[in-house]
Amino acid sequence: MSSPETSTRTPTTRNRWATPAVALVIGLAYLVAGWLGDNLSFGLGGLAIMVGFAAVLLLTSRRSETVAGLLDRRDERINAIDLRPTNVAGLTYIAAIVALRIRG
Repeated sequence: MSSPETSTRTPTTRNRWATPAVALVIGLAYLVAGWLGDNLSFGLGGLAIMVGFAAVLLLTSRRSETVAGLLDRRDERINAIDLRPTNVAGLTYIAAIVALRIRG
């Protein structure tokens, strides 16, 4: 028997905010890198792009089932869709490492 908490498809607060929070941390890393490298426009541009990305994720997750599913990994359908690209990326990474080791 399922409880009402397990039957809902709404993402938990922690899952919903994890990806936008990481985007903001990366944006701050761009800002620090630009500031330390005497290229503040690079840092501000990177921060603006990452803040925009986080905002788009938060705004579209309310309307798009796909984006909400990507932020909340409890949906089996979204996990099945994500499986093949993840495998291809991993195999490509392994093939590149093997090719570099063979080459020298």
